[in-house]
Amino acid sequence: MAYVPADFRKTVVFLGRDNQGETYVCGSAFWIINVQSPDELAKQYRPAYLVTAAHVIEELREQGVKSFRIRVNLKTGEAVWLDAMSTDRWKEHPDRTVDLSILKLGISEEWDHAGWPTTAFVTLDSIQEDHADIELGDEVFSVGLF
Repeated sequence: MAYVPADFRKTVVFLGRDNQGETYVCGSAFWIINVQSPDELAKQYRPAYLVTAAHVIEELREQGVKSFRIRVNLKTGEAVWLDAMSTDRWKEHPDRTVDLSILKLGISEEWDHAGWPTTAFVTLDSIQEDHADIELGDEVFSVGLF
C-alpha cells in the first residue's frame, strides 16, 4: 500500500454549493504553494492556489451557481464551510484539453491545512536527476473526492 504523507492529506478541501440551506458536496480541490525557501513557509499569509478539475467549476457555472463553499478543517478539530467563493474567480487552463481550474486563495493560520510545494512535483527533470524509473506496477496515490 502506498504511503501518503500527512501533509499531503492536509492539502485537500471539499467544494460545495447551497441546496435549500443544505450544503451539497460537488467536488474536491487541493492546495499547492510556490515557495522559494523555507523562510517563506513561516510567513503569516501564505499565498496558495486551490486546484480542482475544470469540469467541476464549469458544471457549477452551467447550473447558474455564482458562488460556492469550501469546507476547511480547523486546528481545533472542527470543520467549517466558508461561503461566497465566486465561480468567476477560478481560472481554467488555456489548453481546454487540460481539465484544470485554479483559484488564488491564502491558507489561514487557523486552518489545519497545508499547501503542497511545487518544488515537490514530479517532473521529467526530477525523474532524470533521481535516476528513477517509472514502470508498470509502480504505486501512485492521489487525494480528493472521486
